[in-house]
Amino acid sequence: MTAFAAVNAVICGAICWRLLMFRRDGARHRPWACWLAYVLIVSSAWAGFEGVVGRAHVGPAGLVINLFLCVAVFRSRGNVCDVLRRPQPYR
Repeated sequence: MTAFAAVNAVICGAICWRLLMFRRDGARHRPWACWLAYVLIVSSAWAGFEGVVGRAHVGPAGLVINLFLCVAVFRSRGNVCDVLRRPQPYR
C-alpha cells in the first residue's frame, strides 16, 4: 500500500462517516439529494476499502480532489445540498 492510498483511504472514510452522520433537523427532504448522498457514501466507502486492501492506485491529483470534497462535506456538516449551493455574494 502506498502512502497516497493510505491517506486517501482515511479521507474517503471521513467523507463516508460524515455523510452517514448527517441530521436533517427540520430541513426539507429532497429525493435527489438523498440519492446523491447515497452514491457519495457508497463510492467513498468503496474507495476507502480499496485503499485498505491495497487495490487502489491513487495519485496526487485524486488525493487533492478527495481532500477538497472532504473539506466541503465537513464544512456543510454533511448536507449535500449545501455542498452544491452557490455561495451568496458579500454585501
